[in-house]
Amino acid sequence: METAIFLKEALPESGSYCVFASNTSADRRSQQFFDSVDDVVDAAQDLDTKGYDVYFALASFKEAKSRKVDNVQHLKSFFLDLDCGPSKDFVSQTEALAQLKMFCKQLQLPRPLLINSGRGIHVYWVLSEAVPLDDWLPVALRLKQLCAENNFLADPAVTADAARVLRIPRTHNYKPEIPAEVDFVGTHLPTLVDFDLFSRLLGNDLIPVPTKRFDGANAVMNAAQHDQIFAAVSHLPHLIAYASIQAIIGSDQEEVLQFSGAGLKDFSRIASSSPEMWTDIFLENREHLLPRLRHLKQLLGQLDDHLEHANREKLQQFLQQAKFARDQWIG
Repeated sequence: METAIFLKEALPESGSYCVFASNTSADRRSQQFFDSVDDVVDAAQDLDTKGYDVYFALASFKEAKSRKVDNVQHLKSFFLDLDCGPSKDFVSQTEALAQLKMFCKQLQLPRPLLINSGRGIHVYWVLSEAVPLDDWLPVALRLKQLCAENNFLADPAVTADAARVLRIPRTHNYKPEIPAEVDFVGTHLPTLVDFDLFSRLLGNDLIPVPTKRFDGANAVMNAAQHDQIFAAVSHLPHLIAYASIQAIIGSDQEEVLQFSGAGLKDFSRIASSSPEMWTDIFLENREHLLPRLRHLKQLLGQLDDHLEHANREKLQQFLQQAKFARDQWIG
């Protein structure tokens, strides 16, 4: 896997990105902010060739000036740091990976993406969508708690640290006498994980509601409310993304996707989530998902009628209502 592909999945789509670098032999440190993931990758490669240990912040930031938690905007992954070595929590990477496998099996967690940090293992569950800090933190704290309860010795200082930096793949760990490569363990693309599913797998009784829906005030809801709301705002959009790709590839024109642009990629991005995971979600929440799906079919029927009768006024009104609702939501 290429570093840019990983970072584009693991980092939020908006905000400022931070690269931190340290050159111990020269006693130098560097912290820079960038507007794009490609700039992050270029900076990492340049610093690596100059002998720096290079890290990226897991969060995006509101302003390009500070890596403190109060400047964090969004996060798009949960993560663990497994320290390995004779004097570390895990004697070897092999032991760390074996215990991680047991931990994931016990909690029924999705398969994480793994990075060999040169000595230890960095573990990522990459989310299908970025979430605000206030939503991310309770779940990260629960993950940290479960590590402790299960005697899984992930570094406790890392798991719930929203301003944390971890090593960038395809750079080097210059701490050993012979620099060690930082690289992916395996070649598979990250399996995108749904935030609310991950939270439920960790056993949270109260699930944070996305803060943008409540003007920055975090709230909680019970399981029944959660299933009903997320059928509309998460599960149905995922179902639509999968269906849209099916509709496109069913076109009479072969290789039609080759002519698509950034708009379709953005719209259908969540169709790259795990089919196995989303099959389980759709079936588990079908009681609340089916009414939303049937309402969507009614709306598609209206669009079909407007188009068949070339009803410009009705079609534009339909589109205008949707635009107004989205604009009000985004602010």
